[in-house]
Amino acid sequence: RGGLVFRNIYGEDFRKLPKQDKEQRRIFVEQSYVLTRPIFYSTFNKNILPNYNLLYAGAIYAVDTPFLPQWFKKNSLFKEIYSFRSIYQKYFDYRSNALVPVYYFMEATNEIDNYKKFLLLKYSYFLWPEVDWLINNIKFELHNLGYKMFNENKYEFCIDIYKFLLTIDKTDINALLNLGVAYEKINNFDLAESCYTEVLKIDKNNPTAYYNLGVLYWHKNDWDKVIHYFNQVLKLQPDNQVVKNYIYRAMMEKNKTK
Repeated sequence: RGGLVFRNIYGEDFRKLPKQDKEQRRIFVEQSYVLTRPIFYSTFNKNILPNYNLLYAGAIYAVDTPFLPQWFKKNSLFKEIYSFRSIYQKYFDYRSNALVPVYYFMEATNEIDNYKKFLLLKYSYFLWPEVDWLINNIKFELHNLGYKMFNENKYEFCIDIYKFLLTIDKTDINALLNLGVAYEKINNFDLAESCYTEVLKIDKNNPTAYYNLGVLYWHKNDWDKVIHYFNQVLKLQPDNQVVKNYIYRAMMEKNKTK
């Protein structure tokens, strides 16, 4: 943010550059600084400096280079003291209250243990439900965590994550859809169906909800409902050849039962 009080390290013409050129200049300058001194970032973007690893340090990140003091790398007490400084204070102005959660959120996003990460994110939400930036970032982190747990076949944990997302925002369509799929994985088809029908109450033209309902009834061999829901998908996506093929197969299965 140089140029207001301090000389702009990115050059006097920096503010006039197009966005892409600014980013290239920023990276070039910061990579040159890394070669001569310790560099720290206050950011949520762990990939802010390409080809360099960032070390978590409370509410900031340090670029891992030979110029970073060894005591900093080894001293875990530093980040523990720094990250919890004034965290439980309440302020009267929104700006101060909005800054305090940075400490806890950074702690959560850098937690390796997935269950502890989940608890830290939940705790952050209950402490500061009025802070907009925090809630949006918590939702983002929880969706990523839910996706990761789903891919690891940890469906019960996945369900807990998506249910909590829905306590934050009951109209979160992605959370409802993913919760439904997780319920399907543990063979709780009734709860899965309730998730998909809830999506359609929010968005009656959601093709994924109709598709998932079609798949759900395929498992139950209820071919009339399969055909009905897949036809709803076709109304919204007329060129969906996969669904057309499924409708044909469902009609063949239905004819077998006659």
